[in-house]
Amino acid sequence: MKVQKNNIIWILAVLLLTTCKENYEPPVVKTNLNLLVVDGFLNNSSDTTTIRLSRTRKLADGTANSTETNSQMTLEDATGNTLYYFQEMIDGNYIVPGLNLDINKKYRLRINTADGKQYASDEI
Repeated sequence: MKVQKNNIIWILAVLLLTTCKENYEPPVVKTNLNLLVVDGFLNNSSDTTTIRLSRTRKLADGTANSTETNSQMTLEDATGNTLYYFQEMIDGNYIVPGLNLDINKKYRLRINTADGKQYASDEI
C-alpha cells in the first residue's frame, strides 16, 4: 500500500512539473535590433587601449560570433581634430598604443562602420 502511495505522489509530481510550464518569449527576444556594442575604455597611459566592437543578436541565434569588423575608429578632441587612429587587430578588436591625453580636455570616440553608418560618443 505504501509503495502505491509513493508511486501516485511521484506520478503527480512529474505531471505537475512537466505540464505546468508555459514558454514565455518577451517581444524583445523576437526582434533583432542589431545594435552596435562598444566595449572598452580609454587607457590614458603608455599601455595599449583596446576597444571591441560587436553587434547585438537574438538569444535564439546561438553563440555565433557577432563582431563588427572593417570599421574605422578615431579619437577626436572637442574641436573635432583627430588625435589617434585605432587599428583593427582580430575579431573586432581595435587598438591604439599609448594614449597621452590631457585630463582637463574633452574627447570623443568616432566610429565609421563597414556598412557606412557613423557613430560618435558623447564628449568625455
